[in-house]
This record gives sequence, structure tokens and C-alpha cells, in this order.
Amino acid sequence: MKMNVKFGIGAMLTAMLLVSMVFSPDVSAQPMQDSKQETKIIIEPNFELEQGLVDALNSNLYNASKDDIISNYINNNKEKIKAQKDVNIATLKGDELRSYTLKDGSDIIFSGDWTFYVSEIKEEQINPLTRAGISYTPIITHSYSAYSWVGPRLFSIYTKGYFEYDGTTVEAHHMDSWYTRGTLSVWQVSNWEEGKYDHSSGTYSEFYGRGNFYFGFEIDGGNLILQDEYINLYVKCDEGGDYEKEMTKY
Repeated sequence: MKMNVKFGIGAMLTAMLLVSMVFSPDVSAQPMQDSKQETKIIIEPNFELEQGLVDALNSNLYNASKDDIISNYINNNKEKIKAQKDVNIATLKGDELRSYTLKDGSDIIFSGDWTFYVSEIKEEQINPLTRAGISYTPIITHSYSAYSWVGPRLFSIYTKGYFEYDGTTVEAHHMDSWYTRGTLSVWQVSNWEEGKYDHSSGTYSEFYGRGNFYFGFEIDGGNLILQDEYINLYVKCDEGGDYEKEMTKY
């Protein structure tokens, strides 16, 4: 099982608008307008903060939830987080999307702005009816959770299913896909789709959940950061039963 994360850099650069006054104390949060404007602040990477969060998640001595570990880490490092500097949007590059694999097999992705993400897979063994030459993957739940450096979890997306394969062909069985809202000031989901796709060759199949997520969260005493992203969360598998969790974001 592998994990791939794909970001549409060209689209992301277009969508991210640097708002020079967003941190100014005389700027207050504005209500959501009909014409949506994405305001995405790019921050200078702080590798010490990132590594500290990775270490905190890896040294989970009390079996706490990721939400609790991340929230505690942010609360304990507020001054360092506030000290992060805004940088010109032109400096954003693909190699600034940094991914680390944690001890529990999940991945944490830092994206060069005020958000970061945790992607993970959970497996459940199934006992299907025995059929000659047919094999099954476990039931796979792929989750993708977005967090901000200034507060709790923003939202999570999930997709769940399994694959049936025989070495020549593969078929996806989609069970469910859904999303949950965390702590957000602005929240809207549109064009939500879920299901499965079987390639005509029979050697590739996937199940997915995807849609447009428009969300906003407050920073610096009430200033509002708005982001509009299309997220496609899926698990794909080949005819040999090798599967990967993937996510594309634009």
C-alpha cells in the first residue's frame, strides 16, 4: 500500500491571493459575499515547528487522538507560530509541499500556508464468500483531515470500500464516502460526488469521494482566511491487489 499526494500548483498559484492587510489590527472579518474571493496567506516554512509536530505525533505515549495532540502542540507553541513571516506568493514552489510518514503509517503534509493535512488509512478484514481464484483486499477507509496552525481541525473527508481481484481484473466496491466539519467560520461544500470507477481494461479500479470545499477560519484576533479547493480523495487498485491511497487538490 502506497500513498500519493498531488497538488495542482498552477491552479493553486492562481487561487492564492496574498492579502497584504490581513494581519493588520484594523482589518475585521467580513461576511461571506456572493462573489467568493480566496485569500490564502503563504508563510515562510518553519522546519523546527514542523519537525516538532511530527515528533509529538510520533511520541504518543498516552494513545491520545491526533486532534488532541495537534491542539496541544499549537497551544504550547503560540509565540513561535505568531512569529512566522509572510512571504511573497511568487516564492511558492512545488518542493515546498513537504510530506512526512508517521510511525503509525499515516502521512502529514505541510503545504506552505496556514493549513496542513493528515492522510491515513484504516483496514478491516472481511470474510467474503469463497470463490475460486478470487481474492479481496481489506475494507479500506481513507481519511484526509485539514488543520490550521491557529486552531483545531478544520474538516475531514472519508472514502470507504474494498477491491475484488483475480490477477487479471479488479473491481472496486464503494461502501460510503462522507465529510465532517470541524471548527470553521465559513463552510460550504458543492459538487459532491462519491462512487467507484472501473477502467475498461479491467486492470485498474478506484473508489472515491470528491467535491469543492469553500472554507474560512479566523486568525490574529478575527481576520478571516478564505480558501476554495477542489479535493478528490480516492483509493486505487490494480489486478494484483496492490492498492494506493491518493488525494488530488486544486
